[in-house]
Amino acid sequence: MRKTSKTQKTWIRSNPALVFLVVSAVWALTLYWKAIFNPFSSYDDTANIVTNYRLSTWHGIIYYLRTNVSFVGDLRGSGESYYRPLYWISLALDRKLWGVSAVAFHLTNVILHWLNGFLLFTLLRRVCVPLRVATCTVLLWLVLPINSEVVAWVSARAYLLVALFVLLSALLAQRFLETKRAVFLVGYGVTALCALLCHEAGILVFPLAALIGYALNKYRTRSALALYSVAAAGTAIYFGIRQLIGTSGQYRQPIAVAPLGIFFFKYLGWLMLPVHMSIERSTNTPLDRLSISALAAWTAALAIFIIVFRIRRKWPMVAAALAWTSIAILPFCGLVPIYQGMAERFLYFASVGVAFLVTAIGFSIPSSARSIVLSIVAVWVFWGAWRLHGRLLDWSDSIRLYRSSLEASPNSTKLLYNVGAVAEQRGDLAAADRSYLSVLRVQPNHEQAIAGLANVRLRRNVPQQAAPLYRKALSIKPDDVLAATNYAASLQELGDLPKAAAQYRRAIALAPMKDDAYCGLGVLLFQEGDSQGATAQFLNAQRVDPSDPTPHYDLGSVYQKVGRPGAAANEFKKALDLNPGDPDAIAALQVLESR
Repeated sequence: MRKTSKTQKTWIRSNPALVFLVVSAVWALTLYWKAIFNPFSSYDDTANIVTNYRLSTWHGIIYYLRTNVSFVGDLRGSGESYYRPLYWISLALDRKLWGVSAVAFHLTNVILHWLNGFLLFTLLRRVCVPLRVATCTVLLWLVLPINSEVVAWVSARAYLLVALFVLLSALLAQRFLETKRAVFLVGYGVTALCALLCHEAGILVFPLAALIGYALNKYRTRSALALYSVAAAGTAIYFGIRQLIGTSGQYRQPIAVAPLGIFFFKYLGWLMLPVHMSIERSTNTPLDRLSISALAAWTAALAIFIIVFRIRRKWPMVAAALAWTSIAILPFCGLVPIYQGMAERFLYFASVGVAFLVTAIGFSIPSSARSIVLSIVAVWVFWGAWRLHGRLLDWSDSIRLYRSSLEASPNSTKLLYNVGAVAEQRGDLAAADRSYLSVLRVQPNHEQAIAGLANVRLRRNVPQQAAPLYRKALSIKPDDVLAATNYAASLQELGDLPKAAAQYRRAIALAPMKDDAYCGLGVLLFQEGDSQGATAQFLNAQRVDPSDPTPHYDLGSVYQKVGRPGAAANEFKKALDLNPGDPDAIAALQVLESR
């Protein structure tokens, strides 16, 4: 027995990477199992994945290689455009393999997070970080609650993918610096370019390669210069491709230098103690103006770099951790124009540095104080695990996610609007009404909230209140197709059929591949006694959206009215095929069969 135990211990010591692979997998699964069974989030996931027809065809996958794509940004769509083809291709591959299975997409995200942890462990070991420090760093990084957004939100997969390729490029950079073999240099160039094709944060391959060169004392060698040149060439290729395909609307936020320090320490606070978390942090963005607090924060941020320089020889791991944390945060502190002011997902790289910093300090302090410090760290880790679990529960329900996020971003009209939109979708019209009104108290001309409030009034059968709200929304955003269609419906309810028909036709002209306005116009024409015109509109609706049962049911009603029971029965059956159990279609078929 003793011999067997000794053999097992010897095997474990001889295979630390394999042991860590298993231990980290169990740890990641223990932490994130809840996320795997969460539904798709209404915050981008539905539009990016569930209703995105391009993900289901090979032609659609090729589409992402040759064009920039707009993120929807919220429930109605207001995002900017980006060139991230590998991100979209990864979603398409999941869709091809598993269909629209939320479990599969979430599982992929968890696996990527765990795989990034293993690559990080391998990288730390390659640059001579002690085994226990590397192990504790990665296990701590996996549990940091600030990373919950990247893992639990399928639409944030770009950050997981860019981390994967950045870490692979770092490993290849280390191998090239050690061996000078060209194959590793080529691999480094490929992975560096792949990182950029996943997300713009791939630009961090360059500073990470420089840090590795410094750690290995080879940052001034010819090999290091070759790495830097390849990284620069990959970046140039990326920007060349982006220019060639004509990406536009990349960024909205201007460069902001004055509040850099405030940015920096806000991010550090979220990393260390994310008491409240939010998926929408733009309202936390500091103002771009010089102030005493901004100058003090700038001074403190500069002090960190001075500390890094002063302690780099005595405490190299602490210095490296501080350097990586700072380098990974700075691009998101107003120095680089970004489509969004602030976001927790921007900290996925920086959180690596924080985990390394806490671990390095814990193992670098004198043994007399180590037990106290490690006890404090243990409490912090347990709190982080509890906070992570709570945040994953938030992601299990859209309204819970938005309401909990409002605790951190109480002035976010986007979150207030999304609470209303989800409540409206679920039929909770009272909650939707309150949320839309809350948005309008903060931003009176918020078009989406005005249109949403009009939807609530229309569904409550108060078209006389809905119609003027739709007019106001359309005066702000004339191309809002849904508002135009619903405005027509409100006019139809009020009996103003000519104006209603004009609005339906306007909506069709704005979006000829959406079937709602065709159906609405068909119903209106049927009311006016124009069965032929109604039939044409319902056939148009079936053509543009073959998966919608509504135009089949409506066309069946027309056929039933004009005395074509066989054709009517066929349409009602098609409606049932698309929506099994539809009580209206079942009742209509029963009426036909009873005759």
